[in-house]
Amino acid sequence: MPSEEKGLEPRPEADNLVGIYAALQGTTKADVLREFGGAQFSAFKAALVDLSVAKLGPIGAEMKKLVQDPVYIDSILADGSARAQVIAAETMKAVKDIVGFVRR
Repeated sequence: MPSEEKGLEPRPEADNLVGIYAALQGTTKADVLREFGGAQFSAFKAALVDLSVAKLGPIGAEMKKLVQDPVYIDSILADGSARAQVIAAETMKAVKDIVGFVRR
């Protein structure tokens, strides 16, 4: 595993995995390479799997919970729709003013 980002240039697949790790960890590629640079790539991949499970596992569990409650999902969608309609109405009013449409 390279210890600098320049070392990732000939390996786009490694660059992609380092970018995913950095995003999940909330850090930079440079920080990831400082941590894993010089180590075997297999050690980095194992750490990436562990981090992915830790970060994404709870999302999957929450999705399973939400799928079991369609009434809750419908209420969230209805609330979002109502808020979007308010924003859209304001935007359309401004557009009509700019275009010069007469309103009653």
